[in-house]
Amino acid sequence: MPAAPKPSLRAHLMKNWFAVEAIPIYVIIGGVVVGASWYIKRLATGPSIIWTKNNPTPWNTIKPDEGTKMVEDTLDGPLGLPAIVYGAGTFSNQYNPDEHIHGDIPFRTVRLALRYGIRAIDTSVYYGPSEVVLGNILEKLRDEFPRSSYKLMTKCGRYGVSTFDYSPKTIRESVKRSLERLKTDYLDVVYLHDVEFVCDKIAPRSTGNVSAALSEEAEAFGLAPGGEGKIRGEGDQKILNAFNELRKLKEEGLVRQIGITGYPLPTLLRLALLILHNPPYEPIDVMLSYSHLCLQNSVFAQFVPQLKERAKIRTLVAASPLSMGLLTKQPPGWHPAPPELKAAIEAAGASWEGDFVDLALGYSLSETGIAKGNIPLVAGFSSPREVHECVRIWREVREGTNSEARKTGEERAKEVIKSAADPLLGFAFLQTFIDIFQEYFGGISLAIVKDNFDVVYQLLEETLDSVGHPLTTSHNALRDIVLPPSLFSKLLNAASANLAAIGAGPVHTPPVGPFSSPIPWRKAGVKYASNEMYIDVNEDLRAIVNKHGVPLTSTVCGKLDVACRLSGTPDCILTFTNPQRWTREKSMSFVPPDGHFVLAEYRYTPNPNPSSALRFANSSSSGAAGAGPKEAVPIPFAIKARFEIEDTTASFNLTFSSRLATRPIEQVVIELNLGEEAHAIKCVASRESGGLGRGLSSLETGMSASSSASWAFDSRKKVG
Repeated sequence: MPAAPKPSLRAHLMKNWFAVEAIPIYVIIGGVVVGASWYIKRLATGPSIIWTKNNPTPWNTIKPDEGTKMVEDTLDGPLGLPAIVYGAGTFSNQYNPDEHIHGDIPFRTVRLALRYGIRAIDTSVYYGPSEVVLGNILEKLRDEFPRSSYKLMTKCGRYGVSTFDYSPKTIRESVKRSLERLKTDYLDVVYLHDVEFVCDKIAPRSTGNVSAALSEEAEAFGLAPGGEGKIRGEGDQKILNAFNELRKLKEEGLVRQIGITGYPLPTLLRLALLILHNPPYEPIDVMLSYSHLCLQNSVFAQFVPQLKERAKIRTLVAASPLSMGLLTKQPPGWHPAPPELKAAIEAAGASWEGDFVDLALGYSLSETGIAKGNIPLVAGFSSPREVHECVRIWREVREGTNSEARKTGEERAKEVIKSAADPLLGFAFLQTFIDIFQEYFGGISLAIVKDNFDVVYQLLEETLDSVGHPLTTSHNALRDIVLPPSLFSKLLNAASANLAAIGAGPVHTPPVGPFSSPIPWRKAGVKYASNEMYIDVNEDLRAIVNKHGVPLTSTVCGKLDVACRLSGTPDCILTFTNPQRWTREKSMSFVPPDGHFVLAEYRYTPNPNPSSALRFANSSSSGAAGAGPKEAVPIPFAIKARFEIEDTTASFNLTFSSRLATRPIEQVVIELNLGEEAHAIKCVASRESGGLGRGLSSLETGMSASSSASWAFDSRKKVG
């Protein structure tokens, strides 16, 4: 019997090794091999420190050559702070409710942060129960994290929203109370909290572009060379006294480093210079400012050189990368940002495909740390998840993961946020520039611009900074910088040009001091033979009334026009006696500019109560006209109207009567918008008795000298 043919090698392999039913086995085995290879490579190149039951506290035994997942950046400086500082302001009711603060989440969050290597914690007596909660947590963690393994930073001087006490006795008591609450015998850092609310106010404005304080507006912000040690008043002295008390606590060993905190960077720089240039002539150790190194506002970086080199501050700290919650999906209701800025930030968040908090936090982390001047960043954490996310973002930023996408997203978000400028700012500047034009040239026309182009160009240069923000708009300050056009100045310019052309060199004129006055809006050395100042109060009453003449809403808009001719630098106090309109200060202290100016503009609206106005209007439906609801400003006259409308015509009767018994109402003008279809009008204007006129032309008028009443119809504006 012939032997069976021997199968080929290919047929043998296909039958035994590549059978269809064996493919899943090969897939599973291949996946296991690839996964094991990846894990072995990760162990070889990744962190050599892991958390296990046998090694519960690896952070206490890390060696220099061992890799970790922790925040191992230690910044240069006497404090040796980590790149990220735990912000314990989250242990307050401003950010979290009581059930969260007194639960187990704060303990787990602090423990996780310490295990990650976030070994510095910032708190304050102002943060409600924060110090107490933090002290209890750290006491429970003392075996795992001894006191020497982390830094504690707290603040004193502010104890409520509007409660400040910088007296040396209170400062000392506050520090000792913090020691008890935090259950420690020393504090690494103690700040004076929010110094801008206590010191003397030396600044031309509290918001807007403050970078000009480092250059052309240094004098206005109190930062000009030569005035560093000047004590401006009682507030500055309180700062010095409180800081000297902190120095004593430092000498006693209760505090290691001392400093100040606040928001306005020009004020912080001024106070740092003030402390440095007053006995014992030592710089502050630490300065913290918040919301100035974030996606919305990064001006902190511009002040760093002067804070370090001029004020000699050893350690700078940036806080609040999310701008106190403004750069989150749901900003806290108490946040002071204007609605247009909140809307712009919401739009900026929509421009980023991922989590906007991720982008904003990544930006602040990229602008701090070792690579950015050894500046630590204080970030608040409410839960362990937030700690994990922050460390993940820190690692991505440090390793450059998705750096191009982040940079593009940051630039796009900044552009969107910048567009949040008040839409009326441009119109306000144009009106201000028109006023400057009127004062310099007496009018506005194309011919004036052509004849005085050099002066106009100089005015634009001084009134706007390099990025288009309004800069110097005070008439008096501008007159010291840009000479008004005159025959003498034109002859002087012509003479200078002619002498320069023949090689005689420039004509040297007396130097003009642009900021010779310590007050930018008032000239220095003003003298008058007779000193006088006139104040006019101009008010507009704007109201909505119903058909019976009853006011439903009313508002008073007013301004104080001043003509000032006072010598020297007067400090004026204007006192108000109307308690309904000026309910708090009842006085206004000011140094007036020279000449005409608007001292103040105000808007007075009683407490709105629409339901009350509606009830009053309904109760007046019988036709009796009264003075209106209690919430409305009384109107000195009454208007009643009766309308009869037909197919092609309409008639109405308008009655205007005064409620003033002691004086007449003068120069009354009533405008009626009649609509686009109105072409002519028949009108009778009367006062007490008699008709005054009638007509049918496109611009009809009727008047009577005896009654001083007239009427007119403008067919172009459709106004009668």
